Amino acid sequence: MNALERQLATTRSTTTWKIVKALDDGRRSPGAFLALPARIVSLLIDHRRAKQEVSTSFQAAGASSDEVAKPSRRMPAVVFCATNGVGLGHFTRLRAIARSLRASAPDIPIVFVVSTPLVHVTRLDGFTTYYVPPKQDVVAATNTAFWESFLESTLRSVLRAHRARAFVFDGVFPTEPVLAAMENAPDCRRIWVMRGLPSAEVAETRQGYLERFERLIRPAEAGAAVPEATTRDFHCPPIVSVRRDDLVERASARARLGLPDDRLVAYIQLGAGVQNDTAPALKAAVAALEARGVLPVLAASVLSDLPIDPPSGARILRDYPTAESFEAFDFAVSAGGYNTFHELMLTRTPSILVPRQGRVNEGDRQLDRVMIAVDAGAALLVEEGEGGDALRTAMDDAVGALSEKETRQTMREAAGRLMAGAEGSAAAAGEILRLYQEGAHAEEERHG
Repeated sequence: MNALERQLATTRSTTTWKIVKALDDGRRSPGAFLALPARIVSLLIDHRRAKQEVSTSFQAAGASSDEVAKPSRRMPAVVFCATNGVGLGHFTRLRAIARSLRASAPDIPIVFVVSTPLVHVTRLDGFTTYYVPPKQDVVAATNTAFWESFLESTLRSVLRAHRARAFVFDGVFPTEPVLAAMENAPDCRRIWVMRGLPSAEVAETRQGYLERFERLIRPAEAGAAVPEATTRDFHCPPIVSVRRDDLVERASARARLGLPDDRLVAYIQLGAGVQNDTAPALKAAVAALEARGVLPVLAASVLSDLPIDPPSGARILRDYPTAESFEAFDFAVSAGGYNTFHELMLTRTPSILVPRQGRVNEGDRQLDRVMIAVDAGAALLVEEGEGGDALRTAMDDAVGALSEKETRQTMREAAGRLMAGAEGSAAAAGEILRLYQEGAHAEEERHG
């Protein structure tokens, strides 16, 4: 057996690897999925039994249990959790924070528990990642109680196995399984990343959950003043998935995406595409773009497995993340969700913004957000309204304006002013690190 084979054999003998393998088997097989809770409990019992046996053998040789435990204990982790939502907003914000945290504290282990199938993204970042299937996928085959039990047991196991010192949740609401699991880890700091502009109903419902978290990290909207921190709330600039230093320059971005050098190209992203009805606005946008010789590139959701029937003349882009390549586009036609909006503004992409205001987006005041950019001169507004001729005329006028180079340049300058100093991910990571270090000092004091 060579060194690589020995390393693989060692890795496969660890409890962590066995748990990951069990989760992967559960994703592939309904039978294995139903057996997951019992399988994970069994693995943890075996792990504890083995640890006790090792401790006993060392004590027989004259070593204390503390002396046995200390060399093998890894640093406590920060666990990031995003297990709800119809798009990738929660996951994307947490990934941005985690990458900033690693830059400032590379020795702290970072762990993700997610419901998005894009587990390869955080694994390629170097973060340990656990996948919990979305509630709607599991409930269709079993029931809500089973999913809640599975989520809670998974989170409890992850928090215990990685000795979590901080638990960071991003979501509209924390579910009871999430709350029960994090409260079962008493030495773990409990943090909720909570984007702004919720509807009045969402804001009211959230009140019942706030006291169960020690810290609320509240990223601001573009251009907004950042309030001072309070006992419970930490405010920071907008959290954006990309920095300007990360952007791929125009020629390289177009080559990467297979786009021509000699045409105006527009990026279209009108919603998650899983539940939103985007057809009227999409058709109006594509028609207006083609009428002026602009190439439409439609961002298709990586979360949807539905077949794509693109409008005639449009190209499809199914990729994540995409913001690094925004230099490839002359302008965008987009909804007003938090992440995409701030990515467009940070990358200074001239934009036609179409705020979504249907049932799926009722918890997000997209029109209020869009008006921030419109009032700053960084975007144009097109409202869906009743659709029909009014929508087509408004879209045609907006596309006509952004087909002019001078208009686009003016908007880029306005977006640059709007997003000056937007380093929210670094600020949020700094606050998480402060809480983590506070926890470490408290633990040191307890143990003398």
